[in-house]
Amino acid sequence: MDKTRLAACQKRLKTWQEFLDSHYVADNVRTKTIDLMKEYRNLLTKCWENDAISSNDLESLTNLERRLESLNEHARLRTS
Repeated sequence: MDKTRLAACQKRLKTWQEFLDSHYVADNVRTKTIDLMKEYRNLLTKCWENDAISSNDLESLTNLERRLESLNEHARLRTS
């Protein structure tokens, strides 16, 4: 298992959470982001508990990261 990959994912999750906590984000974007973050966190927890990242898990993590990053960029553009 690539624990460095999971640790990096956890750090990104923390960064997204800190952004939500410290900036105004439109309610619809905030809600979508929180929902995706919960899904992302649950998947990370599953990988840590299983001590493995399956190819499906990796694909799901990548997809969720892409969607979260898109929402984050959208929120950043709206706050500037």
